[in-house]
Amino acid sequence: MLAQSNPALADDYKGAKHAAEAQSKFVRYSGRFFLTAVGKVNTYSLFAETDTRVLTDYGRAGLVVPTGIATDDTTKAFFGNLVAEHKLHSLYGYENEGNIFVGVHHAFKFALLTAGGVRTFMPTEITFLCRRIEDIRNPIRRFRLSADDFALLNPNTRTCPVFRTRADAEITKKLSQNGLRKLIWNTVEGNP
Repeated sequence: MLAQSNPALADDYKGAKHAAEAQSKFVRYSGRFFLTAVGKVNTYSLFAETDTRVLTDYGRAGLVVPTGIATDDTTKAFFGNLVAEHKLHSLYGYENEGNIFVGVHHAFKFALLTAGGVRTFMPTEITFLCRRIEDIRNPIRRFRLSADDFALLNPNTRTCPVFRTRADAEITKKLSQNGLRKLIWNTVEGNP
């Protein structure tokens, strides 16, 4: 239909589609992006992988990226690697309701991610759903998760669960720990 009504636009569309498919194929088979060249390839995840890979032992990278870097299925290998390697220092999630970025849709979610070359065995400091820059300083909103916590809370994907408050995170951790203990106890005792 488009080809008949506007052949020039149809040709532009075909050219853009071909270019996007070629770039995606190149990225997938380049051997450079082991963790993020999956699913629908997005350049923010490719840049995040490159930025964290080139760090020296004492370097740090601070990135402004969509929150999906920590929560999406296509970036789970990348995020899981940061956690497993103890290189994730902080993750502060925002939604643009407060117009932090003017001209960006108010519901867009983004995060400030800090990763380091030197392994830190300290838990990662996290906030989510902040609307103003200063919200990350609110102790009610801030919580910490260790590599073991990520494994406990999301054992299949090791992605980051989204909590609004520290209390939400602590309650969920306790419920998960108790559920795991009960499962282990019932398995050991042979109880149903």
